Amino acid sequence: MRKKIPPPTISTRNAASSKRSMCRICSAIMTTSNLWRHERTQHSMPSPKKCIICNKAFKNKYSLREHHRMTHENRPAQ
Repeated sequence: MRKKIPPPTISTRNAASSKRSMCRICSAIMTTSNLWRHERTQHSMPSPKKCIICNKAFKNKYSLREHHRMTHENRPAQ
């Protein structure tokens, strides 16, 4: 006996994720599924990451790491 394969269904997830929305803060247009992530990462007030050498503040660890690499590595301490 062969098993019956159900007919394909239309995914509502794909339809919802392709809907475009506008950010209330900067008016950027993107898919609705990306809007929350955009607002959280671009417009939230994260605790600043401070350089322990010069006290300059950065939004994220990546920026702090790049600052440290470009400014303080292989240089004498100030």
